[in-house]
Amino acid sequence: MPPETSAEVGAEKEELAEKMDEYEGNTAILKQLEIKYNEVKEALARTYDGTFGHCDVCKKPIEEDRLSANPSAKTCKEHM
Repeated sequence: MPPETSAEVGAEKEELAEKMDEYEGNTAILKQLEIKYNEVKEALARTYDGTFGHCDVCKKPIEEDRLSANPSAKTCKEHM
């Protein structure tokens, strides 16, 4: 097997760097999806225990427009 040329080595390094960037990007996306998934699970649990739609801080109802924008919101606008 002939030794690799510097161009081949450079191309391999570039490909590896691209794969690492893609992996890091996918990892960041996965982390955000996991956070959102857990927020939705928590909101669903609040529907079962009767606390959904009420602020965790002041216990007042969360504004409808806030819940429409983010159904997993835990606090009212005042306590965001």
